[in-house]
Amino acid sequence: LAAFLDRMDEALDLVGRIDVLYGRARWALQHAAVRPRLSADGALTAVEARHPVIQAQVEGLERTYQPLSFSLRPPLVSLTGANMGGKTAFLRTVGLLQSLFQLGYYIPADEFSARPVRSMAWVGAVPDAPSLGLSSFGRECRDLVEALQMDHPQLLLVDEFARSTDAEEGLALTGALLDHLLESRKGLFVFAGHQKRLICNAAGKIQYLHTGGLDFPAYVRNLGLMEAIPSLAASMNYRILDGSTLSSDALQIALALGVPENVVRKAREILHGNRTGTEYSD
Repeated sequence: LAAFLDRMDEALDLVGRIDVLYGRARWALQHAAVRPRLSADGALTAVEARHPVIQAQVEGLERTYQPLSFSLRPPLVSLTGANMGGKTAFLRTVGLLQSLFQLGYYIPADEFSARPVRSMAWVGAVPDAPSLGLSSFGRECRDLVEALQMDHPQLLLVDEFARSTDAEEGLALTGALLDHLLESRKGLFVFAGHQKRLICNAAGKIQYLHTGGLDFPAYVRNLGLMEAIPSLAASMNYRILDGSTLSSDALQIALALGVPENVVRKAREILHGNRTGTEYSD
């Protein structure tokens, strides 16, 4: 038997490779996946792309899952949109598709093309991540520092950076970060958040996108909280569209979820400058 050990090792290795290829092929058939193409212009492009885990979660709630179509042009992309509008799900989908592409898998989409990167990073909230005694903003800064130390070209996905700190300082920090990325690193840097226009020297090189937002004609009012949540989800257009959004739909969503109507009305007055109040400062 000892004389056959080398051949047995080779056979076991071959069986392992066949098992991996079989698993990939079975996965591709199960998810109607397609062979990816190498992007000619460096853009990350997908047609009717799907995130299988998110799709299963949505369909498990007896809701309709919306595939995503988009073309992300390097170096900078800014995605804005409604609260609960699918920005984080979009980033997760982009990250999954690029990961599958890097690993040589077929892609759950009708079409997909991209270019390989040397590193991938996520900066934003991560459920159940250890805090190490840091605040939400502290964890974001820690993750950002680690991302900036990675090799590039890089795919960097940033989910509402600095959301938990002062709004003006967060906007300034985001703008400065965009300039730094453009000046010192190569790759595709995708930011999702509520800043409709970012203040930075790189502004002219940003591709602005937005989610479709709340489909008001389909929205059903005067529902209880437990009924309002699925109603909002069913009325939300998760498609990725060109340009920056004009509204986050925050007030409409707040009203739908039970915030008193007089509070929402006063918020609209403040937003449009029709109501004066006292401004406090340190």
